[in-house]
Amino acid sequence: SAPMKVEAASALCLSVRGAVDKQRLTFRVVDSTGQSLQWKSKVTTPGSWEQLHFPLNRKLEHWDGANDGFVHFPLKAIVVSVPQPAGVSSGIVEYGHIGLVP
Repeated sequence: SAPMKVEAASALCLSVRGAVDKQRLTFRVVDSTGQSLQWKSKVTTPGSWEQLHFPLNRKLEHWDGANDGFVHFPLKAIVVSVPQPAGVSSGIVEYGHIGLVP
């Protein structure tokens, strides 16, 4: 597949559906300086599709690279992770309809 090249956007939007109430979700992007920027959210309605917006136009939790908390385009990577909830040994979180908001 061809490498991703995102030149500018105000947000990354995606649909998510999870089975566990308040399931935590972590999203990271790596920008052109090698800076990692992170945003966290939760599943609010188990079993239903929800629309999430990961803001790219404001200061975010960050480390490495420019280390200033602001996205420097183009993006190099997008990482989606699902932290394991206490007491839960298995489950499913589905993602779909991923896109960028200009």
